[in-house]
Amino acid sequence: MKRILFFIVLFLTFSGVGIFAQTDSVRVRMQTSNGASISVDGDLSSTNILTKLLPIGMHEVVVTYGPNYSRTYHIDITKEGKTDFEFLVEGKLLLNSTPNNSEVIIDGLPMGKTPININILGRHNVQVLGNKDLYHPYYTTLEILPEQVLEHNAILHKRPPKLYGFVLGNYMISANAPGIMAGLGRKFGGYIKINVGINGKPSYDYFETCNSNLYSEYYKKKPKYVGINAGLMLHVLPYLFAYAGSGYGEYAHGVYEHDSEIKYDVYHTKGAELDFGVMFKYKALLLQAGYTRILAKGQSGTFGDFNIGIGVTIHKEKKR
Repeated sequence: MKRILFFIVLFLTFSGVGIFAQTDSVRVRMQTSNGASISVDGDLSSTNILTKLLPIGMHEVVVTYGPNYSRTYHIDITKEGKTDFEFLVEGKLLLNSTPNNSEVIIDGLPMGKTPININILGRHNVQVLGNKDLYHPYYTTLEILPEQVLEHNAILHKRPPKLYGFVLGNYMISANAPGIMAGLGRKFGGYIKINVGINGKPSYDYFETCNSNLYSEYYKKKPKYVGINAGLMLHVLPYLFAYAGSGYGEYAHGVYEHDSEIKYDVYHTKGAELDFGVMFKYKALLLQAGYTRILAKGQSGTFGDFNIGIGVTIHKEKKR
């Protein structure tokens, strides 16, 4: 009987101690940064979050990150006090780029545009994107250590100029000479232009003779032009090309008398000529405007004419 009473008293004693301990403990939540670990009074958590019932009083918290970082903190647990604690391990990334105002993507998540200042820790995949038509994407992997301020400048490399080709129909206005113009290049290129204007049907006109006051009938033919030019091109702006070249041209403007069918070459010149102009590009559409001039003097001086054209461009990205 005495033995039974002894065990009852012993059970009630330990139960009372447990109940007393329960009432003098507080559930506490502690958190650190991703990749770090946290322990309290030697009890290590397997993640960066530790929730534990702690007795009232002082406790030791240790935060570790990798093999070289360890920080110790002391917390005072009270019934009415703080129950959530953060022990963050911080690093900082200062990211710039050339050119600036480029998009930053870290581990697949958009983070803003350069220059950018981010609180981040650990090893991360960084992508910097500029104008996709002008610059290649920039890729790198950066590791930011605890309490480190890492400065990094991402230099985006320019894309090589696109290989462009074009073909357009061209028309010389005064000479009534249609033609074709084609070229190929990158930043620099070359072109060739050919125009041929053949005499059309005579048009009726009047000319006063020098010997009398009478009027005679004359037929005046349209002008005739033949020219071929070649030269260099420059990709000045994304939507603008300039070209200049030279070649050979002939121009004749003849008059036929009605009665005798005698030809009078009232304007004739031939020789080396100068050719230059610009082309404006919108997507695949190409508009051209230029000027061509025969340098040699003919019976009535030199000849020059404006020309216009419309065509298409063909682009191919250069592989690196």
